Formats: sequence, structure tokens, C-alpha cells
Amino acid sequence: MPRRGRPGGNPEIVAYGYRKQHSWSESCTATKSLKMPPQMAQALKAGLLPEWQEVCRQAIASHLPAETAKAMNWPPEAEEETNE
Repeated sequence: MPRRGRPGGNPEIVAYGYRKQHSWSESCTATKSLKMPPQMAQALKAGLLPEWQEVCRQAIASHLPAETAKAMNWPPEAEEETNE
């Protein structure tokens, strides 16, 4: 069977590799389906809410029991506001 890809790999893979964008304690690999009104879906498709998936994750996490949300690192400590 012939080898695929470049022998030795891509030396610049770090520049093109996956970068974690959000502060969840584990990767977001599970999927769920979400039903919404057609106009809302059109607004998302038009790009009116960038990173809408993260907005949904945060909204769901805010409604979970506190100990479950804390186990998921929500809210992330780095983004918490301090009122001094």
C-alpha cells in the first residue's frame, strides 16, 4: 500500500494545527440537535451571531447545577470578573 502525504510530515504543522479557542475542561466533541424558529436559523446562517455554538454552550452551562458547571470549568477562572 503506498504511503500518503509528505514523507516526514509537515515541518510547519504547529502553524496550521488545531488551537483550543475556549476554556472548557474537556474538548467539545459531543453533539446535540437544536430546534429553533426559521428566522433565528436564518440569522445564524447570515453570520449575525459569531461563535453561536459557544453562546449555546455557555447558556446551557449557566442552567446546570453549580457542581456540574464547576466540574466543566464554567465559568472559566481566566474570564471571571473581579469586583474590587
